[in-house]
Amino acid sequence: MGGYPARTTDGTAPPPPTCPTHTLSQVIERAVDAVCYLRSLGCEDIEFTAEDASRSDPDFVCEVVSQVIKAGATTIMIPDTVGWQLSPEYSKLISHIKVGEACVCAGFRVLR
Repeated sequence: MGGYPARTTDGTAPPPPTCPTHTLSQVIERAVDAVCYLRSLGCEDIEFTAEDASRSDPDFVCEVVSQVIKAGATTIMIPDTVGWQLSPEYSKLISHIKVGEACVCAGFRVLR
């Protein structure tokens, strides 16, 4: 991969009413499948981005993050892709997202 991480992104925010919807379990399954696919290609450095995480249910984001880490993601991105949150709100979201012993923060590596 030329020294760069393999990247996968999945939306975690609820879709607008005009868009086809996926169940929460389908979103998790799709995210995990993407990470597993990259692992099957031999990628060791896999970055997962929870698109629109700032507009998502924090508990759901935690579940997605937990599952993609179990699947092999090594870097987790928690972006505020639309500038939805102010710094204190975003800080609260990041503080809320914890997986086991590792604290997952915006752009930080997963600590195992």
